[in-house]
Order: sequence, then structure tokens, then C-alpha cells
Amino acid sequence: MEKCRGRGLGGGHLISHAIQQDTIMQCANNTSDLFKQPESSHLGDCPICCSPLPIDGSGSNIMSCCSKFVCEGCCYANQKREIEERLDPKCPFCRHPVPKYQAESDRNLMKRAKTNDPVAQGRMGSKCHREGDYKGAFECWTKAVELGSVQAHYQLSIMYQLGEGVKRDKKKEVHHLEQAAIAGHAAARFNLGCTEYKKSNIERAVRHFVIAAKLGDDKSLEAIELFYQNGMIRFGDLAATRRAHQASVDATKTPQREEAVANRLLIRRVEREREDVVAEVAALIEREAGKAGMNTDLIADVVANRLLTRKVERERRVHLLILLMLLILLPFVLYNMLYSFA
Repeated sequence: MEKCRGRGLGGGHLISHAIQQDTIMQCANNTSDLFKQPESSHLGDCPICCSPLPIDGSGSNIMSCCSKFVCEGCCYANQKREIEERLDPKCPFCRHPVPKYQAESDRNLMKRAKTNDPVAQGRMGSKCHREGDYKGAFECWTKAVELGSVQAHYQLSIMYQLGEGVKRDKKKEVHHLEQAAIAGHAAARFNLGCTEYKKSNIERAVRHFVIAAKLGDDKSLEAIELFYQNGMIRFGDLAATRRAHQASVDATKTPQREEAVANRLLIRRVEREREDVVAEVAALIEREAGKAGMNTDLIADVVANRLLTRKVERERRVHLLILLMLLILLPFVLYNMLYSFA
């Protein structure tokens, strides 16, 4: 621009140079922000135990009353305390009574959405999307983005990618992916890496995958390992990424969360065993009915009647036992009454 000024060129030419220079500086700043390693994921920390939340969202619950992401460990510890002390279920964060029905939870969500809560607006968008209302989902997620929701950026990128309720737009898709990635959204960062890889921008793709892997994303770590197998990165970079990935995963583990996971797995195993027993009994009934040439419904009714008969017999035995005890105690009661009157 100095050379053009020295040549005596017009002001319009100088303004165009200034605009180009500002554009270059803005792109450089955006690039530096885009490839900066976030301090944490977009979910942040649990508001109770202050430990990082798992990036996939599987180890946390959204409270409809306060829109807080509370980790599974804190929820489990709160439930244990309520059961031991025989308390009514309440939110572990704000202590609001837990909704007993889905309709009550939906009302809480609507109240939070009306107060411009970004999480509630995002959940409203997800609800509309599940129901097939793509226009409503787009409006809710757009408003959530304006309120600062990172997840809504990612959801809008998916809408622009698939063309759900909007025209497919690659630029807008990448824009929302970049905004989500800058805020620590690992899945958005992984998608950006895939986009750059399809464009043959291997260096940019590797940088995206490394950042996501350091946040704890498993898919990004697998991509880095594939790059190493193909000789695209050095072993030192792979080792450093592995260490950072493991550190992020370990940071999300606490004794309470481990106990909650073990309890959840135990419940699932018991449910599976119960389902297996029910299926085995049903197969047995069908097989025996086939041998006897009878209808399976009739066999099921017979089994139900037998179970009911056994229950009635047990209750009758209990009643007889109680009556017998009363007959045994009656003489002593009468004797004491007569003695006291005498």
C-alpha cells in the first residue's frame, strides 16, 4: 500500500488495499482461534463435583428444572442418600422436586425456554426435530445459537449438511462447525477434520484430529493412528496425542461415577436375565402346548390360574395360623381378665 501511495494512485485503490489487508488479518485471527486447543470440552465441569464431564454426554443428565448438566456419579450419590434417609426425589443441584410424569418435565422445559435459557432452547429444538418439525427445530436452534449454545451450532451444521428444513449449504455448515469446534465441541472438530481430509488438506485435517483427540475423542485418536500407519505423522506426535487423550479420559473418572456405572451395568444384567427367563418360560409353554395339541393362550391361562391358586392357598394358611394363635392365647387372656376382676 505504501508503494501505491508513493506512485500517487487514487484513494479508491488505497481503500481496496486496506480492505484486503483487514480481510487477511481477520482470516489469520480466525485461523489462530480455530486451531487453538480449548481448555475443556463444550460441556465443561459438573456443577457439583467440579470434575470434567464426559464429552459424549453419556455420563451426565440434564436437569429439566435448572438445565444443569450433572454427572452420573453425583446423581447416583444423591439417589442413594434419598433412599437411605427416605426422602422425596429432588434435583441434586437446585433441590427442585423431580418430575413424576413426562408432562411435568415438559412444562419445566417450556418455562426454561421462555426465560431464554440456551440449553432449554436447544432441547426444544431436539424435540421438534424428533417429531419431524424441521422448521421449528431450525428456529429453536437458531435462537439457542444467539443465546450462546455450542450444541446448537453443531445441530445447525448437521441440518445444513443433510438439507433438513433448509437448503444444503457447505459454507454455513463449516461456519457452524468452526464455531462449535472453537468452543470445545469434539464431534464438530472431528467433522472439520473429515472435511479437510476430503479436500486433501492433510495438515489441517491432522491438526483438527489432534485437538479433538486431546479432548478425549476416540474417533479422532483412531484417525491419528491411521495417519501414523500411513507415515503422515511422526511417532512422537502420536505418543503425545495418546497421553493427552488418556489424561482427558482419566480426568472424567471419579469413584462416584465408577460406582454409578457399575450399578447401571448390574441393573442391565438383571433385566437381561429376567428377559431371558421370561423368554424361556414362554418357549416352554409353547413347546408343551404343541406336544399336547393345545392353544398357547389356554396353557398360559392354566399356568396363571395355578399361580393364583397357590397364592390363595398361602394366604389361607397364614390366616389359619393367625386363628390358631388366637385360640391358644384366648384362655390366658380370659384367665387374666377374671383374676383382675377378682
